Amino acid sequence: NHWLIVIHQIQHQFTGRFYFHWMVLLDKKTFLPVQITSKPLFSGRGARGRTPGIRYISSILKVGNEILVFAGEGDVCVTLTKKTIKKIESLFVSL
Repeated sequence: NHWLIVIHQIQHQFTGRFYFHWMVLLDKKTFLPVQITSKPLFSGRGARGRTPGIRYISSILKVGNEILVFAGEGDVCVTLTKKTIKKIESLFVSL
């Protein structure tokens, strides 16, 4: 019934940019957002690489009961993080 997308916000600090990412559910018929995670699921804090603070989600993939999240980190690394669908679902709030 829904599409899962990732949105981000950039927070500018004296040390550079920090990225924060939320997941959003879109209604498949209207394409309107209906739910969002109550807090960011990912941030650039602790990112490796030459540009700390940069963690940019590039793709997500559903495999079984998990969502695999691929991200660029610090403009030089690639990371893979696994989150269970049950955990993500527990964080959604209605818009």
